[in-house]
Amino acid sequence: MQPIWNKIIKIVPLWIAPNLLTFSGFVMILFNYFLMSFYDWDYTASGTSPGLVPTWVWLLSAFTTFCAYALDSIDGKHARRTQSSTPLGELFDHGLDSWATSIFVLSFFSVCSRDNGKTGVSVYTMYIYLSIVLFNFMCSHWEKYNTGVLFLPWGYDISQV
Repeated sequence: MQPIWNKIIKIVPLWIAPNLLTFSGFVMILFNYFLMSFYDWDYTASGTSPGLVPTWVWLLSAFTTFCAYALDSIDGKHARRTQSSTPLGELFDHGLDSWATSIFVLSFFSVCSRDNGKTGVSVYTMYIYLSIVLFNFMCSHWEKYNTGVLFLPWGYDISQV
């Protein structure tokens, strides 16, 4: 996805603070979570539940998720481009990423749908999904702490797509 981020970063004005990009992406993830919580508070609407989520909610959710991911991907590039990269900015970025990781997975559960006897996944499986994502996030940052390099393999981009 780097070619896409490299094109997007060129249209971001230089006067925009990199932390604003970071925070904007996080707000989009929060908006997405609250929107899905309103329409699917019990994680059953994508299954055979009578209260289905409107199509526009799914489309808006996909759009905000992509935008949030794009903003999170370009904030560091923008900081280096404007020569405003700081350890505090990196902490801010990864701190919000740690919250967004949990919130995004909770929003993703609306797509999976909770088990109602016919379709969906069990609450236990949802907990395992959340644990795996958070464990991978923790391991990536533990590796960065020990090596000084945050390595996110290509699978990270594919998982977002």
